[in-house]
Amino acid sequence: MAPRRNGSLLSYFLVPSASLLALSAPLLLGLRRLKQIHPVYGFYFSLYLGLVNIFTFMLYWHDKARGRIGGFRVSEMRMHTCELLGGWPAAFVSQRLLRHKTRKFGYQAVFWPIVLIHEIAWIDLITGGALLRSPSSL
Repeated sequence: MAPRRNGSLLSYFLVPSASLLALSAPLLLGLRRLKQIHPVYGFYFSLYLGLVNIFTFMLYWHDKARGRIGGFRVSEMRMHTCELLGGWPAAFVSQRLLRHKTRKFGYQAVFWPIVLIHEIAWIDLITGGALLRSPSSL
């Protein structure tokens, strides 16, 4: 395993934090909108997302730990499924904090489209469906 690089506080903490905040803005605004539309659904969906993100972080941590000792690894399909189910913020944080799966191009080529799908869906919710509405329904 390669030694850890001594990066600055800016590159290690501030840039990933700002990136996560920017990427999570549609999610947070969408959850706020969902709570306005239906408070009970908003609460349960927020709870669901919290649990999925905790599970996703634990999955990344487990995979990283197993990789260090040479044990059985978590499949990338399972990790991507957790991201798709809403755990992409925890996956983003895990990748930065644990330095896991950040250099694997094939993995990132699936991860970022998953993030994009979530971004589009949340922005569509915020705009009241204007983003994905078909031109014929206008």
